[in-house]
Amino acid sequence: MRESFIVGDHPCDVEMGYRAQMTSIFLLTGHGRKHLQEIQGNPEFLISKNIYDATLLIQSLSDKF
Repeated sequence: MRESFIVGDHPCDVEMGYRAQMTSIFLLTGHGRKHLQEIQGNPEFLISKNIYDATLLIQSLSDKF
């Protein structure tokens, strides 16, 4: 399922993506900056400053599949 992505601004989003074997993208918008400290050192995730940049990241990663 690494070809699938989950995008969110809360630690539970990253955790859910990890458990589902998806690539997690953590947004710094919304609640993201407030919760970033909570997920440091937790499962792998990518960071994006906003949803637009997340879509570009997904597009670039999808080219590799």
